[in-house]
Amino acid sequence: MKHSVDFFAVYAAIVLLSWSSLAQADEPESAKPSSQVVKISAVQISGYDKGDLPRDGVDVVATLLPYIDRAKKDGAELVVFPEYLLGHISVPGAETKRLSASAAANGVYVIVGCWEVIDEKNYANTALIFDRQGKIAAKYRKTHAAVDHFEGEPAWSRPPSGKDRDWFLRNDPEWTMRRGVDLPVFEFDFGRVGILTCYDGWFPESFRTVSLKGAELIVWINSRRGSVEEFIVKSTMFQSHVAMVTTNQAYGGGTMIGNVPAQILARCPAGEEAYITADVDLAKVRQARKFSRNFQQRRPDLYGALANTARTPDHTSKAPRPADKLRVASCQFPVSADIASNARWIRKYLERAKRAGAHLLHTSESSLSGYAGSDFDNFDAFNWDLLRRETQALCELAKRLELWLVLGSAHYLDEETKPTNCLYLIDPAGQIVDRYDKSMCTLGDQRHYTAGNRLVTRDIQGVKVGLAICYDACWPQVYAAYQELGTTVMLHSFYNARGRGANCLDVLTERQVPTRCADNRMWAVANNSSAPYSHWATFVARPDATIAQQLHKDQPGLLVHDFPDGLSENGWYHNEQPMRARGDERFTFGTASKNPRQTDGTSQP
Repeated sequence: MKHSVDFFAVYAAIVLLSWSSLAQADEPESAKPSSQVVKISAVQISGYDKGDLPRDGVDVVATLLPYIDRAKKDGAELVVFPEYLLGHISVPGAETKRLSASAAANGVYVIVGCWEVIDEKNYANTALIFDRQGKIAAKYRKTHAAVDHFEGEPAWSRPPSGKDRDWFLRNDPEWTMRRGVDLPVFEFDFGRVGILTCYDGWFPESFRTVSLKGAELIVWINSRRGSVEEFIVKSTMFQSHVAMVTTNQAYGGGTMIGNVPAQILARCPAGEEAYITADVDLAKVRQARKFSRNFQQRRPDLYGALANTARTPDHTSKAPRPADKLRVASCQFPVSADIASNARWIRKYLERAKRAGAHLLHTSESSLSGYAGSDFDNFDAFNWDLLRRETQALCELAKRLELWLVLGSAHYLDEETKPTNCLYLIDPAGQIVDRYDKSMCTLGDQRHYTAGNRLVTRDIQGVKVGLAICYDACWPQVYAAYQELGTTVMLHSFYNARGRGANCLDVLTERQVPTRCADNRMWAVANNSSAPYSHWATFVARPDATIAQQLHKDQPGLLVHDFPDGLSENGWYHNEQPMRARGDERFTFGTASKNPRQTDGTSQP
């Protein structure tokens, strides 16, 4: 194969291995068809487009059926059509029934795009997969929204205001579509196939992820002016060891079929309806994957920045603080027994929170001290002097940056009494103005910590926040009591990390905290250590029990969110009469002390 100079110039400009920080998936043994050469057809054809609504007399399916027949005659096993093509349809429905019959009659796989009508309010940009028997075997919903209008800063972060659903359907439907939540790989009888839709392909992490999940062929369907980018296709095949099929509507171009290492086998002419077919030798793909130096020499430990949410302002510039909202930055990092290392992480995120225009930085449970029983065995040889020095240094930095700091740590009482597991509330003057001691202590906690018996709230930027730690989430009365105190946002710090593997914590917290918010009509920021194995990642929960945004597990990161932020699209308050805590309720599980250093919320570490 002949590589052009232009290709390598482009390739040199693309970072070879700065991909998603996902660990490489174990690649299961490939399907073994009778032949490893697969004939594939791709069709460049126009139908319904992005903002089109159903029109009388338009029968897109009728234009597709001859191409499915032709693919069969050519011996193809898969035929691929573009994005959006079928328009707004029910799935299954009249259109899919006709396509199912054609796929079954010809014994071929068919992939085609549509606007899937989920219900009266919801729709998705969906790629439908018909198997050889005509069954809709699977769907892929577009994950990255190709939005066309925005307002505010940062750019492309918020849809235009004052627009109704009909406006979005006609002018910018991907703002309000239901986005996919996964990048799956599908089992075909000839091999493993990943599917991406249009704008998904402008994120190199998308291609890399499905490749690492075992995809041997990536189908990339499009519907856009101009041409699907050949340099992206070639780079993907070269770097991720996959064959590729791309399609576009006939007003554009770039419908092509290719194979490793970076070879275009067939391509449609731009700007016209066209059909191509080519033999794709999956044996070459499997050989490349089996002996891949790229896969073996990856360094996921270096790619953490790619897994951080891209919703924070540019860290090289300073974002303005909102005057009418509370901007909370919440960080996660691998908390450890190393107090100095923990402090370095917190200093880093204080600086980033300042640049992001936040009013407050929220840290995880025991973020400075480390968590007794997990990061270290007990407090017998604990370095309290170092903890005090680092706490004072963080107070001074908070003062310099004019930031509130919710600092997870341990609070010394005396030589005879176990410390508390606490959150220090440090104000922008660098003073400890209050402290929350973990009230509901697990039996494991009680071996190391004295329980708290006092709730803590504070008005910050016109928003009342409440403080909670980990196991508190398992006690509905804690959130109920905070709701009675007028709390709007819970800052809830957890340590569900350094686990041995999956367990109930992988799902419990992500369900429990949103439920507490729905029960009590409040928001919560739940954050966690990222030390592997972390059972979940830092997130924001809303009063409609939805998660507004979330970081990634096992990776350091900073989440930034403004409060109050309203409800999710199509969300509502679930509870018109929130539960009230009993008058005799005890907010302690464990044993509290009467030590003056515990009763005084402003005492130093």
